[in-house]
Amino acid sequence: GACANATHTGVALQIEGDASGTVVSRSNVGVWGPGTLAVGLAMEDCAASQPWIGNNDQIWAEGGGTSHGVSIGVSSRGDCAPVIEGNQLIVGGLEDTSDN
Repeated sequence: GACANATHTGVALQIEGDASGTVVSRSNVGVWGPGTLAVGLAMEDCAASQPWIGNNDQIWAEGGGTSHGVSIGVSSRGDCAPVIEGNQLIVGGLEDTSDN
C-alpha cells in the first residue's frame, strides 16, 4: 500500500507520463491531512496509455478538516485513459471533512 500525509496539498500515488504497462493492484492507497487538496491516485498525461487500476482494497483521500478543502479518490487528466475496475472502495472525503 501507499499512504501520504500532507499539510496543504497531498497525493498518495501519482502516475505521470507514459504509463504503458502500469498496474496498480492489490493495494490500499490513501492520503490524509491536506487542507486544500487531497488526491488518493492522480494520473496525468499518460501518452494515451491505459494504466490498469484494479482489484485494490481501497483508494481514498481525506482532507484535514477544513470546510473548503477538496478530496478526490481518483483523478485522471490529459491524454490518459485508465482502466478502473474491480476495486472495493474508491472515495474522497472519508469522514466528511471537506467539500467533495
